[in-house]
Amino acid sequence: MVGITDTNDGKILENTGYLYNEIATNYPSNNYTQLCNELGVRFAESQSILQRHLLNSKKALKEVFNIWEAKGNAKGNATRAKLESALKKAETGALCSIVAKHFANVEVHEEEEESDESDEDEVREEEEESDEDESEEEEEEDSDEGD
Repeated sequence: MVGITDTNDGKILENTGYLYNEIATNYPSNNYTQLCNELGVRFAESQSILQRHLLNSKKALKEVFNIWEAKGNAKGNATRAKLESALKKAETGALCSIVAKHFANVEVHEEEEESDESDEDEVREEEEESDEDESEEEEEEDSDEGD
């Protein structure tokens, strides 16, 4: 699985780049290290990332989010609640509204599965109808042979 899961309603935000970009754009650069620590990225690593991006905290923070997501997905725990918790603990909880906005547009995956099932039902019905048509044609051929 790729993305961030909302464990409350089953939504999965798969394309997280827009979310991370918006949070990073609005994030106060003086809290960069604190958020990195809350996301499980150690001080030395967070500073290395910041140096690699020539002290551009926006770009560095997007990389940190991607690292957090990759580690979380490997463990099965990259969740909306954990991201919002990290933002709050880093004293930037107001940015949780950005997370909420991005999740508001996400469809629940279970609904998609149900629509797949209805598609399968339609295919089955079409197959049954075509089987009935074929058997009627065979009966007509049999009756033609008898004449």
